[in-house]
Amino acid sequence: MERELGFGVIAIALLVWSLAAPNGACFGQEASRGLPDKWSGAWLAPTCELRPLQIIHGVPPAQATAAAMATLKELGLGGIVCNVNFAEYLRSEAYWATLLAAVEGCRQAGLRVWIYDEEGYPSGSAGGLVLV
Repeated sequence: MERELGFGVIAIALLVWSLAAPNGACFGQEASRGLPDKWSGAWLAPTCELRPLQIIHGVPPAQATAAAMATLKELGLGGIVCNVNFAEYLRSEAYWATLLAAVEGCRQAGLRVWIYDEEGYPSGSAGGLVLV
């Protein structure tokens, strides 16, 4: 928690500093003078844990590959937040296999994954399959 908070404070400070830079200079090699290398590196190439996650409701089979997940990483994302496809919710072996392939693709690409139950409200009832 302290590490995450520390990087958050650093990111906010660098954002404010870069916005106040003379002549509208963006954060780059010239603007990073005087800052610790660790801060500059974290700003220019944040780790996956500091990047946003893409929400995907029911990962399409064509995107449940390591190559597709690597593309998400190239776009700057840190991972995905996903659930099993809503059709035949939690009962389709094919949709479970697709979710597992997506999770494996994320693992190979070095991305984070949050798996959750989304069918129905409140979440956790598994679309009425679990008594609350």
